[in-house]
Amino acid sequence: MTGERPSLFLYGAAADDLRQHEIERIKATTISTLAGLRALLPDELRSEVAGMLESLGYIHHVTDDAGDLIVSKDGRKLVVACAKPPEPVRRQAIARLHEAITRANAAAGFYVTARQFDPDAVSYAAGLPITLVDGDKLMASMRQSKAGIEPPVAYKAMCRICGAVVEHRLTHAEAMPCCSGHLVAPTIARAAIFPEPARPVATGGKASPAPRQRRRRRKTVKAHNKRLRLAHARRAQRQHHE
Repeated sequence: MTGERPSLFLYGAAADDLRQHEIERIKATTISTLAGLRALLPDELRSEVAGMLESLGYIHHVTDDAGDLIVSKDGRKLVVACAKPPEPVRRQAIARLHEAITRANAAAGFYVTARQFDPDAVSYAAGLPITLVDGDKLMASMRQSKAGIEPPVAYKAMCRICGAVVEHRLTHAEAMPCCSGHLVAPTIARAAIFPEPARPVATGGKASPAPRQRRRRRKTVKAHNKRLRLAHARRAQRQHHE
């Protein structure tokens, strides 16, 4: 008579749960890189943006069927859209957000991307209550939302054999013995929390036009957002005098 051999790793599921919990705990205090944000799936980017907004004082009410965040601050209802494709945001995406703002009877909206906006998207947003948040502005907001928070240098890992918990450090790569003498290997790679920036590819000494295009786009987006802030300030001032 034969039967299945019992697994040696009785605490495998619990160890996996602890690992995921520790990853989320560390990431909650860690500022991602721009490359890391660009590598996120749409749902992951939306979750990062929602957490950032809550840290900045916004109240997240609901995520609608289209994936937009419905938030509020200072009595103003806002719709926040997060980019889905890897390419720069185009005019159609801004038009869809505008329709979502009107349907939700919101005061304004944000369109958030870890990349850039096409010139036609910036032109379409002109005159609309939509703030364009590109990769650079998103990183600045991320830093602001986590200002003063020190990321942890240590995390917990569970022995899969006996369930004992040991403490690892992100800077150390050695396995640690648990109280029963079993070696517990590090469960979180430092690069998974602090991804290394991509190295620039050599171009043989010739300057690439891409950085210049990105700088022009950033200047255009900044000019649009500045006009929007000034218009909002003027409306608020008129309402105050009335």
